Amino acid sequence: MEYLFSYNDKIENLKNQIQELDGIINRIQSHAERAKNEGDAIVGHVQDWQKDATAKSEQAKCFLEPDPDHTRERCSCRWPLPNLALRKRLSKKAKEMAEEIARVIEMTNNFGNDISFRPVVQLSFEQKDFEKFETRKATLSRMMEALRNPEVRIIGLSGIGGIGKTMLAKEVARLAKEGNLFSKQIMAVVSQNSNIERIQQEIADQLGLKFEKEVLSTRAELLGERLKQEKKILIVLDDVWKELDLFEVGIRFNDDNKECKIIVTSRSQEVCKAMGADEKTTFQIKSLTDEEAANLFNKIVGDVKPEFESLATEVIKECGGLPLAIVTIASALKINESSSFWRNALRELKRSPTESEIYGKIYRCFKTSFDALGNEAKSLLLICGAHKEDENVSLQELTGYVMALDLFGYVYTLKEASDKVESLVNNLKAYCLLSDGDYPRTVKVHDIIRDVAISVASELEKNPMYCLRESVRLEDCMNRDNFKDLCAISIPGGGGGINDQLPERLASPRLKLLMLRNRGGLEIPDKFFEETKELKALRLDFIGGKQLASSFRSLQNLKALHLRIWNEEVVDIAIIGELKNIVILDLSDSDGLVVLPKEIGNLSRLQVLNLNGCGRLEVIEPNVISSLVKLEELYMEGVYYVEWETEGLSRSAGERSNASLGEIKRLPQLRVLHLCIQDGSVVPKGMFNHLNFESYCIQIGYNLGRPSESRTRVLRVSHPEDTSLMLYEDGFQRLMKKSDDLYLESIPGVRHLINELDASSFQDLECLVLHELENLESFMLTSPPPARSIERPRPQPWFLPRPLPLPRPRPTPLFNDMVDPDVTFNNLQELTITRCNSLQSVWALATFESLLQLKKLSIGSCDLIEEVLVVTEEAVDERESKKITFPKLESLYLRDLPKLKRFGFCQADLLELSIFKIPENQEEETEMAQEILFSKKVVFENLQELRIEWCNSLSSIATFESLQQLKRLSIDNCDLIQEVLVFTKEREWTKKIFSFPKLESVELKNLPKLKRTFIGKSTPSTSTTVEEVEEGRMDQEILFNSKVFAGLSFGNLQQLKIWGCNNIRYLLSFAMVKSLKQLKTLFVSDCKAMEQIVTKAVGKDGRLKKISFPKLESLMLDDLPKLKRFCEGDCIECPSLLKLKIWDCSEFRTFIPDSQSTPMMLQVEERELVTKQPLFNEKVVLTNLEELTISNWGEDANEIWPRQSSTVLFPKLKLLDLNSKSSDGHQSGFSLLDILRFQNLEEISLSGSLEGKIWQHGELGDGEEHGKTLARLRKLELRELTKLMHLFEDPENIQLTPQTFESLETLVVQRCDRLEALVMSSSFSFQNLTDLVVSECHRLLNLFNSSTATSLVQLTRVGISKCHQVTQVIHVNDQMEDESAAESEIVFSRLKILVLHRLPSLKSFHCGKRKLQFPNLEKLIVRDCPRMSSFSYGTINAPNLKGLTVAEEGLLRMSYDWDWCFNNLKAKPILEHWENDLNASIRKFWEDKNDSLALENQNSEEDTASSSSSSSSSPE
Repeated sequence: MEYLFSYNDKIENLKNQIQELDGIINRIQSHAERAKNEGDAIVGHVQDWQKDATAKSEQAKCFLEPDPDHTRERCSCRWPLPNLALRKRLSKKAKEMAEEIARVIEMTNNFGNDISFRPVVQLSFEQKDFEKFETRKATLSRMMEALRNPEVRIIGLSGIGGIGKTMLAKEVARLAKEGNLFSKQIMAVVSQNSNIERIQQEIADQLGLKFEKEVLSTRAELLGERLKQEKKILIVLDDVWKELDLFEVGIRFNDDNKECKIIVTSRSQEVCKAMGADEKTTFQIKSLTDEEAANLFNKIVGDVKPEFESLATEVIKECGGLPLAIVTIASALKINESSSFWRNALRELKRSPTESEIYGKIYRCFKTSFDALGNEAKSLLLICGAHKEDENVSLQELTGYVMALDLFGYVYTLKEASDKVESLVNNLKAYCLLSDGDYPRTVKVHDIIRDVAISVASELEKNPMYCLRESVRLEDCMNRDNFKDLCAISIPGGGGGINDQLPERLASPRLKLLMLRNRGGLEIPDKFFEETKELKALRLDFIGGKQLASSFRSLQNLKALHLRIWNEEVVDIAIIGELKNIVILDLSDSDGLVVLPKEIGNLSRLQVLNLNGCGRLEVIEPNVISSLVKLEELYMEGVYYVEWETEGLSRSAGERSNASLGEIKRLPQLRVLHLCIQDGSVVPKGMFNHLNFESYCIQIGYNLGRPSESRTRVLRVSHPEDTSLMLYEDGFQRLMKKSDDLYLESIPGVRHLINELDASSFQDLECLVLHELENLESFMLTSPPPARSIERPRPQPWFLPRPLPLPRPRPTPLFNDMVDPDVTFNNLQELTITRCNSLQSVWALATFESLLQLKKLSIGSCDLIEEVLVVTEEAVDERESKKITFPKLESLYLRDLPKLKRFGFCQADLLELSIFKIPENQEEETEMAQEILFSKKVVFENLQELRIEWCNSLSSIATFESLQQLKRLSIDNCDLIQEVLVFTKEREWTKKIFSFPKLESVELKNLPKLKRTFIGKSTPSTSTTVEEVEEGRMDQEILFNSKVFAGLSFGNLQQLKIWGCNNIRYLLSFAMVKSLKQLKTLFVSDCKAMEQIVTKAVGKDGRLKKISFPKLESLMLDDLPKLKRFCEGDCIECPSLLKLKIWDCSEFRTFIPDSQSTPMMLQVEERELVTKQPLFNEKVVLTNLEELTISNWGEDANEIWPRQSSTVLFPKLKLLDLNSKSSDGHQSGFSLLDILRFQNLEEISLSGSLEGKIWQHGELGDGEEHGKTLARLRKLELRELTKLMHLFEDPENIQLTPQTFESLETLVVQRCDRLEALVMSSSFSFQNLTDLVVSECHRLLNLFNSSTATSLVQLTRVGISKCHQVTQVIHVNDQMEDESAAESEIVFSRLKILVLHRLPSLKSFHCGKRKLQFPNLEKLIVRDCPRMSSFSYGTINAPNLKGLTVAEEGLLRMSYDWDWCFNNLKAKPILEHWENDLNASIRKFWEDKNDSLALENQNSEEDTASSSSSSSSSPE
């Protein structure tokens, strides 16, 4: 009844609920829209509620909509009575819907205010434009390694702007994500302004953290707490300009977040270090190599048109290897292919970066870095930018400019200025605005930074600078509006320089700095400097003239003068003595400086005098040096020819005198001295006793070489007889002890070097070289050791059959126990000892700890040395516990040490050595153990290079543990070595994985007894099968065999070279090949027993397996007389192989057998003898091979590859060199089909047996296809083709087009005895031929006909030698000559060199009447052509030919080294035969020659007759 009577109420209630619901829907929708506008996302259940609520509202409205007046509940009769049944149903439905809507409304009570949330920003680190440059791979790998290192928290990545730091950091993040190294990877851009709030927001967005309106510190706390929830997270902070306070940002990690890492990218290394990255975890990105830059440019631009190639090369060079510049400019050039646009782009790159649309982005990038510098750093960078491209700018030169221009305030001394410059340079290098130069204490400026510096300097309102990149006329530059206001002008040399002559005067009155570089011999006008009186710093390079301009007197304000005098005559520089304010005078490398005049002594303020490299300087006037009382630095390296006066020696009147070295003692402020003295006798006694140098480089003697410029205290002494007396003077001893580079050579009678050691002795010594000190016994003077009785050794363990023999007395080592390892030599990095034949050892065990910094050790040609490190009796108590550790040794070179048996180890080591081939008795075991160079207790933690040569007492090199960091191993000419490594215990090789993770290169040379790399496994048991015995026999004959040690791996080996090892049958086991994934170069030579490179690849199931060298790029097999095949297996793949050379392998039958192999190798060999196989079959997969050279292969391989196969095995082959003639005369013929199937051949070299003609009938097939092959050919060399009769013949059934040889540039034909003609068809065109060489082809009558000659438009060099039948070079067709001889001509427009050598039948170059044009012919050489009476019967025009050269000894090499011959023709024309006409000159030459020969014959006959007459008249 309720539904009947409350019907209206329920309908009204439903309407109210709908109204309320709609209001809530609208309100939530409004909040949602606002949240979306703020970047938030709507909570999922709110979105579900919105959908449900909207649906419920719409449903209720549909319920009410058909009958809003409630007529449906009335009866259908004519009276208005209610329909009770319907009324009940509608009422009930309204109630249910109202309740459902109420439930939906009630759900909103749970929403609160959080209907939205800040979504987590998921950054994608994918980069479609990322290029995997080869130079970046190492950096990428090391960064990934650092990410995996639990000890590393912060990694730095620095580099110049636009170098690719951000892209590389993103790639690291992508790889980290791909490898699941972290749970999250987030990135924030810091930028120059480093807005903390923005950085926090970027990180928070990627973490899903929402900030309200908290202050920065609160946001930092919230962010810090959120980050602590992540156990493994990677944060990339990009573009950091200055140190960022991570705590202030909120990046706070505790001990629970040890696996959280931060990558910082910055333009400054110092910023990375300030952020927490150390030296090892800060990586700097360098510019791209030229090849990488070109590849990137071409990838964007696409195929460059030939006419644009030179422009493209220049554009790439201007970009300086900077990816941003290359991408920006290449993208602009890509859309416009007009040559004018490309030329304009290049011009903009060179001149006006600020006005260039293309260059603007790059310019702004670096201008921002420049603006961030301080004023002093800006000034220094501008001066660096004033130097030429790629110039090594010396810090010493920069210091001079700084001092002269007063750029630094509060810097008063030269030392202070030098320190300030070095500090600023380090800062600029940290910001990547400068880079290290090629030499120590030099820097370079990146080309683009230099451009920015030049642009900025020219725009300065105060003190503008003017710097040019191109060759200019300085007089034209003076027409600029602001030229008179310039404070600095720089015109770099190199590719540029100054064109023509300098103007009479340089009108720039405000000029303070002038740098003029020229390419040689520019003379300065006499009045040039009259209007530059304010000049303070002047650099003039390669200035000519006999004396300096008189206007130098005007430069009274000049403080720094850098002058390079270029002149073969003596130049007078006395006028410099009038410039009294000069502080720095640099005359280095002045070839024209012979005399340093007395006027230089007037420079009373001079602090620096640099005469380095003045190799012709002979005279320094007396008292010049001693007059320079303020001199602080004197440089005279390379000045050898000054005849220093001996103090106290009187000379006769008028005799030329020189300065004395004693004058140097009278320079009270001298701090730096660089001096070369050839004659040690002129050094005054006690010269160095009272001098105290901060830096010195003193060389006494001959041929001492140039020391490293990184060393600041260098002392080198050699040869002088009386040097040994000077050696022990107090001052000289003090110099030795303070040196960081000490070189002593050939000083006679020296037994020790130092009298006594003190606390400061040799603390700074980094490099020590002792050479040819025949009597040297010890470094320090020692008293004779007391007599000591030799006790027998302690009782030996019970298992030894008898006591060890008595130890021999140990000799006194070079560095004995008196050397304190805690004080002396503790900074030594390089030690070289050679030809010291009194030494028997180098170090005592007690002193080796002083060598913790040693990086390079070289010992050679010391006849008596038996061990390097000796255990003296004083160290007997500690020898058993001490390990010999060299933590930083990188390179070890031992050479020609005939008695060397060991590097050095304690006797206790002998008991730990267990050599698997057990000797018969313990004494032999001890002897074998002692022949191992490095034992287990000799530890080289960082040894990277080991070279051992001519050490003939060694049988093994090292234990496994001592070589874990080795990168390069080279062993040469060690006659007794049988294996390289020894494993000291059996458990080591049965349970461990033996990996050489860093070994990159192995070279084993001339080791006649070498059998294996490692001492192998023990003797087989009695149950061993016959097959296992055979396999074990092979194992002992495989050089690298991982079957001996199952875990043996060379995962990083890139180069393997083996030669002269005649005991090896197999090089690599199949199992070992699997570990050579990085091998790039494999070279095997002169191994007389080598039969196969890789052993049979058989799996456990007995089936043949694939052999793969995935990274191999170069393979060379040379002089392997027993080599039959490379490998056996299912197939061999070398997808990266580019070069393959097989030389003198006379038994080589096939690269890999084509048929299935039987279990026994002997059966395989027998079947191969019956069935001849090609050298290469389809099982050889070398898809990228570009160069193939084969010489003298097996006679059983009568094909190079299967001729019936349609597959081209080497589709990318570009160079093919086939020589089938062996040293014993055997020839393996080859067919033209072996050649013409390759579509990409560019170079062909053939010698040996090739049947018939090069292009012969029958075998060619489709001439059109072969025409395509030959159309790419650039170089063709044919030698000793004994059956070749015709070279270029066009058979009727082969349709070769005129374009067949259109790309041919070089043609060489030598020693083809049966060759009758080069070209027999006029259809061929040789339009690109530049070099033509024909020699020793004795049936050849001529080279080509007239029509072919007209196509040789590019011919540049021609050499014809030793062809006995050649009568003319250009063949004459008589009929053609008769018809048009007078009207036609042959033009060799580019021919520069023509050689006619030993052509006894040659009558003329051309016997026809055509006119010959040689517009560029510079050298014509005619030798031994006795029948040549004229050059041509027609007229000849050779305007550049100035004479006829008739003799040239270099021509003797024409037959085998034609390119060298052309490049080294230096004969001068013989002008006495020159008549300004080639025909007349040749006739005159041979007339004179014949007259001379006739006269010689007549004189010879007269002499013979006279001798005969004299002989007959003499008495018997």
